[in-house]
Amino acid sequence: MLRETGGSTGATIKAIELAFANGLNATFGPEVAQMNRVTPGGTVPLDGLSMTAANTSRAGSVQIRVLLTDDGGVDSVSMAAASVTATYHVSGRVTDSATGRPLAGAVVTVTFGGASGRTATSDAVGYYLLQAIPVGSVSFNVSVPGFVTATRTATVQADTTVDVSLTRIS
Repeated sequence: MLRETGGSTGATIKAIELAFANGLNATFGPEVAQMNRVTPGGTVPLDGLSMTAANTSRAGSVQIRVLLTDDGGVDSVSMAAASVTATYHVSGRVTDSATGRPLAGAVVTVTFGGASGRTATSDAVGYYLLQAIPVGSVSFNVSVPGFVTATRTATVQADTTVDVSLTRIS
C-alpha cells in the first residue's frame, strides 16, 4: 500500500525498484503508472505486482525505491527499507497411538514462538496445517477429547512436518 502524505497535488507511480538482501532485484516499470495514481492523502493498493525469479533463497531485508511524477510534472524518488520475516508451514498427521487411525478434529495450538496462539484443526484424515510460522523454535499442544494432550517442539527453518500420536485416556 502506498500513501500520499505530502503536497497538494497527486502523483503517478513511474516505477518501483526492490533490492533484496539475497541479491535479487526487481523493477516494476511504466505499466504500474497506468493503474496507480495517488491522490493527496490517498492510498493505492499494489496487489497486482508480482515477480518470479530463479533465486529461491529468502532475504532478510529489502530496499524499496519508488519513482514518482507529481501532477506538476516534477519527478521525485521515495526510499524505504523493510525487514522480511521468513515464515514456513508446520504440518503433520494426528493419529491414535493404539490403532494408527487418523484423529479428525484435533486442535493444534501454538504455545511458544512467534506464532503463539495460532491454531489449526485436523481434517478427516488427521492432517493439520499451521501457516506462517516464523523461523525459530515453536512449541504446540495437540488435543482431542478422550486422549492425553501432547506437547511437541520443533525448530522451524523450512516447511516442517511433525506427526503426533495420541494416547487414549484410560
